[in-house]
Amino acid sequence: MNVTRQLRCNSRSSSFVRFYRKRIKPSTSHIPQVKTHQNDLFRPQELKMQAESPEMIEKELKKLGFKSLDENGSSEQLFLDYVNSSSSAFKKSQSELNKLGKNAMKSFDAQTGNVNRMEVLFDFILEESECEIERLQKMGPVQMRRLQEKHHANQKGLNGDRNSIRSEKELERAVFQDLEISNSEDSASFLPSTERMYRVLSDLNMKRLASAGIINTEQMVRAFEISKTIPLRDIRLRGILLAGHLIYSLDKVRMDPVNESFYIEALVYYGFYKKALELFNSNRQKVNQRWWYEMGMMVCLRANHLAQFDKLLSYTLNTFDSNYVAPRILRTAIRKKLYVRDFRGSDKLTDVFTNITKNYGWKTSRSEISDMNKNVFFTDEDQADSYLNKKELPTELDYVALIQYHLYRKRKENGLKLLLNLAALPLMDNELLTNVVLRLKFHLLENFDILRKDLEPLLISGTADALSHLQTAFHRAQNISGIDRLSSHYRHILFDSITTIASYPSLIRNAEDFAGELLKGENISDQNTSRREYSLRIHGVLKTLLKDDKEDLAWELLEKVEKDLASEKAASVGGLSANAHHYAVFIDYYSTKAHKTRADKDIIRYEKKIEEVVARMNEKDVQYNSMLLSSLLQHYRKTGNLDNCFSIINAIFDHRANPETGHHFKHLLSFFKRREITKSLYLEIWKCFAMYYSCFENGLGVTEIRSNHGAWKRNILKERSKVNKHPICDLRYLFKSMVQTDNILPDATFYQLIIKAFARVRDWSYLPALLKHMSEVSGINPDSKLIRFLNGGLRLEYIAIEREKLMANEVRDRKSLCSLVNTARRSVENQIKAGSILRESDEKDAHQIVVNILDFLEHHRGEELAQVSAALEELDLS
Repeated sequence: MNVTRQLRCNSRSSSFVRFYRKRIKPSTSHIPQVKTHQNDLFRPQELKMQAESPEMIEKELKKLGFKSLDENGSSEQLFLDYVNSSSSAFKKSQSELNKLGKNAMKSFDAQTGNVNRMEVLFDFILEESECEIERLQKMGPVQMRRLQEKHHANQKGLNGDRNSIRSEKELERAVFQDLEISNSEDSASFLPSTERMYRVLSDLNMKRLASAGIINTEQMVRAFEISKTIPLRDIRLRGILLAGHLIYSLDKVRMDPVNESFYIEALVYYGFYKKALELFNSNRQKVNQRWWYEMGMMVCLRANHLAQFDKLLSYTLNTFDSNYVAPRILRTAIRKKLYVRDFRGSDKLTDVFTNITKNYGWKTSRSEISDMNKNVFFTDEDQADSYLNKKELPTELDYVALIQYHLYRKRKENGLKLLLNLAALPLMDNELLTNVVLRLKFHLLENFDILRKDLEPLLISGTADALSHLQTAFHRAQNISGIDRLSSHYRHILFDSITTIASYPSLIRNAEDFAGELLKGENISDQNTSRREYSLRIHGVLKTLLKDDKEDLAWELLEKVEKDLASEKAASVGGLSANAHHYAVFIDYYSTKAHKTRADKDIIRYEKKIEEVVARMNEKDVQYNSMLLSSLLQHYRKTGNLDNCFSIINAIFDHRANPETGHHFKHLLSFFKRREITKSLYLEIWKCFAMYYSCFENGLGVTEIRSNHGAWKRNILKERSKVNKHPICDLRYLFKSMVQTDNILPDATFYQLIIKAFARVRDWSYLPALLKHMSEVSGINPDSKLIRFLNGGLRLEYIAIEREKLMANEVRDRKSLCSLVNTARRSVENQIKAGSILRESDEKDAHQIVVNILDFLEHHRGEELAQVSAALEELDLS
């Protein structure tokens, strides 16, 4: 292993200074083109040596053990020095180091090719990784984190002050530590040897070297098995994915179903849904166990293939047990069904869930946590199948989740029925029920009478006592949270409606009191408050203050949080600081104000404030995120500023199409970062595209003459003249990027927006594939309103064709354009009545609209028929 040492000489007075520069990890700004100056984050970190001349420096370095690049030496010894001086919370095994050295030297001296040097080194990494994981399992992550922090604190002095180097050994340690830090993640790792193992596996994956013989298959399998034992889920799944991908890329080995299920779980976690579904489907007939189909259902849900989920659910209920599906699957399925507003499907699955509790019982979440901490080992596949087919029981947290899902979709009756069923469960104690009330935020109601009024109409036999239990839990929850001691001055922040509570998932007990404490400099976050929780609390308080038009107080709060940001950057440690979510609240606030006022002076003032917010973010190096960009796009779209809209949109997709232009986005494990564009941002992008195409001629020509046609045309030309920025990608790329790259699940309303945009640009050859994806993947059928819209679009196409025929046959005969259009329209309407074109289709038979589109393409755009099949292949629907 060679280490490049480059000497640069600068003459200052009579001495020479040498710089051993450490590679700095670049910033991972989300949108580099929107905020280019975020890339300028390189700060010098260097190791300085002074001497009288370059020759003297070279002489001294050789004394310290440095060698020229062209000199034959032992790279194995260099690697041993690197491993020995690398950062770790634990003392390394000296016996393993000695063993590594002997094996490495043997492979180097023998030069027979019988021993692969990398295999020897990787065996050592595997051994060290196993030791780290064993210690982690014994100590627990909290205790190990403390040990790791203590270890890094002991090294802080040396790492922070390079001028303190006084001896050969200190210099050696500094050089090797720099080598490691330059290739490590920003934060200290729990498991440095395991991270080295992952780095090797990642390099082999990215460079497609699985079959190059660098490490053998047994080592890949061992890395897979080691990764399975890591108790931390994200680290465990990363190792499983890396090792599993190497094993399967050999095309020689396939795991048994149980181990393959680990690999499928990792594929789903990191968004490789297509590969996960292929593995599941290829083993369906062989395995044919309920647990395998449950895993397949979860893959379909995570991949947003709701139609395939419905088929697997029906098969599972008919084949294995008509009364049971794992509660974790039902939770996810009900949430997805409610999301796409398939209320019939969500109600059916909710009934299945409640019947499981009646037939099989339930358990507390505490017992479930204790079960999860146990490792289980199997001796054969039958034992594994028996264990994995074991029925899971619902917990009170499953009920809480389903209640929240229903209330969020304004289905209050369904949610409260579940609450009554939960309160009436046998062995339900006051402590658990109080925890349920706290999780649902019902303790923030003004009084229990609000809840009682909603629950009493739903009481049935067997749930009558549940009301009194809930009342006891409600008062206990208010006492625990301190709500009952809240001053009357702040009682107005409590709620008088359950549905209102569901609309605010991150409620704050007292926003103004919290903000007052924060502004006084009091520590409002204890040691158990995570960065995300703190950010959500700040975000909620800012929204509350601005909702009450307390703009000055909101800015004071943000300034306080910005001070945390400045101190965090100065200390170069992770802290609690301002982020783009907090600034987006102000953009939404000023945008709403601008749209509500009619005074030009006020509109200009609010526009300027929005510009100041963005400038403030740039000044403080706050990275953009999807929420902020969504707010900006929404504002610019409502003000008709398409240039600003597409400046943002083009920047996003320019990087996605040409990632090599943004070198700062690249790092060792970059493919683990997913979903750069969220659903809300995609929704705003589609609305911008729809607005853009409504301003430009789509080539259809005049198909209908109205009384204000002249004024309408002048207005369109006026708006069109304002647009100087145009989209760099088409609607096809946008849709594929959304559903495949970012795995976004559009709901029915979102699909209507997408389909109308394609119809507006007259891309009829893509619409069959789009409609098929909507029904067969997302499980959403087009309603009658959307079908009428598509038939109406086809009707205009036929009118344009008839108009052109009349003009070509010189039937115009000095007739006005209005007469020609009316004649063409009557001809088309007669064909529709005769049933020769645009045959009617009802809501239950959406297939007919696809037939109408294909008929139009076949008779009038025959050259585009081939594009229909290409679109189906592009969306993996062929």
